[in-house]
Amino acid sequence: MATNSIKDNLTKSEIISELLLSIKGDVKKEYIHLIVEGVDDIRFFKSRVSPHVYIYESFSGKEGVFDILKNFKKEDRILGICDRDYADIPTDLNIFFYDFSCLEIMLISNEDVFKSCSDTFYYGSLNSNELLLKILNELKWLGIFRRLSFQKKFAIKFNGVSITNAFNKSTLSLNISNLITQINSRNDNFCEKNHDILNDIEKQSRNILSKNELLYLSQGHDFLNLFKCFCGENFKPEVFFCSLLCCYQKNHFKSTNLYSSLKQYQSEKNLNNILN
Repeated sequence: MATNSIKDNLTKSEIISELLLSIKGDVKKEYIHLIVEGVDDIRFFKSRVSPHVYIYESFSGKEGVFDILKNFKKEDRILGICDRDYADIPTDLNIFFYDFSCLEIMLISNEDVFKSCSDTFYYGSLNSNELLLKILNELKWLGIFRRLSFQKKFAIKFNGVSITNAFNKSTLSLNISNLITQINSRNDNFCEKNHDILNDIEKQSRNILSKNELLYLSQGHDFLNLFKCFCGENFKPEVFFCSLLCCYQKNHFKSTNLYSSLKQYQSEKNLNNILN
């Protein structure tokens, strides 16, 4: 096999069957099987893993990665990589997280990469670092709400909440009242019925957070949607994401915790190269 093989659009049973057959047939134990959340993850890894790696797209995002890995707890050659979001790193599964909250934020967190891309798409007066911090701080309230919902299992429906509709072009800021109205409309007036929770979020959002803390708190799609508000209607998040991928070189990846963790795992398990 000259190049890594990509397997997508498979069901759960098809992925498990494929893995079982591949592991059984790999007598020399030469190959690694990597389960990722979706197409964007495949884009990122297909040029960064060795020819001995098969990449599988999960049948159901992050939950699917966990679900598949639970079937192969004792198999060192089957790994999962997914967004951290607000979860703790599992100790009983071969699952690794991107640095910070997700793939997009890991790419954005590199100052050189973000500067190269933002200078291409953004024509405002802020420099790249000022712009990054401005966006991250504007997303702080929403990130705290997302994290609290995850931790307390509120099951808040954030899908469909529009960053664009909540953006105030005059102040270059998010209108929190607008976000609350949108969240209420999708969650049976949750905020209206839980003023104590809303007050707690407001209190937490007044705290000054470091850049790294903000990077752990912010979600990639929220960042890209707010970045669009600073760039204009012609901005396409998908194009910007592809630009981030193109700018993100091997030396950038080597500086991440994810890269170090994979290299350490590879050494501890005496595996063939996972990464190029």
